[in-house]
Amino acid sequence: MSRAFLIIASAADRKRAHAWIDQAPWNTRVEVKAPKRTLAARAKADHERYIAAMIQPNGWQVCARTKRRRTLLGSS
Repeated sequence: MSRAFLIIASAADRKRAHAWIDQAPWNTRVEVKAPKRTLAARAKADHERYIAAMIQPNGWQVCARTKRRRTLLGSS
C-alpha cells in the first residue's frame, strides 16, 4: 500500500485505522491531522453549496418550499 486516506467518522473507521497500523511494516510513516474546519463552518459551506446548486444560469432560482421563482434580491 503506497498511500491511504481515512476519515474517522465511526467506530468501524477507527477499527480499520487500527488494523492498517497493525499491518503496516516497520518504518512506515503515519500522519494524523486535525480537521481544517469546525462542524459549524462545514455545515455553512454545505448549505452555501446547496443554495448555489439551486441557482440557474438565467439568474432565477426555484424556492424548494414555495415552488415560486425568485431572484437573488427577492421574489417576483
